[in-house]
Amino acid sequence: MGLRFPVSDAERRNVPLFPDHSVTDEPLTHGPADKEFRSVCTAALGDERARQLALRSIGIFAACSLLAQGASRPLIMVLCRWTYAASLDIYARLRPEDYVH
Repeated sequence: MGLRFPVSDAERRNVPLFPDHSVTDEPLTHGPADKEFRSVCTAALGDERARQLALRSIGIFAACSLLAQGASRPLIMVLCRWTYAASLDIYARLRPEDYVH
């Protein structure tokens, strides 16, 4: 993104990290973000595996990993940008190998 939409050091705090492709001051929304993620996954992993993944998979993986490392529920919610504790209850779960400990 930095090559397509260069941002000066002074502007960095005011410009989204992942801007929309057409306008640099608008954030990248879910639809285009999902499309880009799918494209990258398909190129890297093939169509069959890419269909099994979604952009939210990254957040779920992060939440599960943080939980396994003993991170607090509030910290996991903040880092995954979840507003509702129900999201944490649904997605942050221990892996089978972590139950042993």
